[in-house]
Amino acid sequence: MLELKDSKLIREFARRLAAKSKHHMQTVCDVLPQILWQTIVRCDPDRGISVRQHTEMRWKDANKRGKTTLGNIAFFFVHGARYALCPLEHKKIALRLGNSRGKLVASFDNSSTPQEVERAFRNL
Repeated sequence: MLELKDSKLIREFARRLAAKSKHHMQTVCDVLPQILWQTIVRCDPDRGISVRQHTEMRWKDANKRGKTTLGNIAFFFVHGARYALCPLEHKKIALRLGNSRGKLVASFDNSSTPQEVERAFRNL
């Protein structure tokens, strides 16, 4: 896990998600900035946001690992409870309690209004 403690890492994560959503999940690219904003504003300041990392494996040489990149699952805490933001059926972004397989709290796509996103995060 990588903690996003500075604006450079948050920006890199946001850009990665935006690029991935435009390529793989065009149904969420418009709502993504609102989700990221609510995550940053609502997360517990002492816990921050963390992101799962992926290490690319080099198949030609099993003993060497490739570069480490940011994944597409973010974890954060609100009022001490842990939440995960993760892809849902490659069409939506899921807000889940606990981890990426936890109880579905809300899901978002481009049809989600800013008010709906704000309400979901406000009710955490």
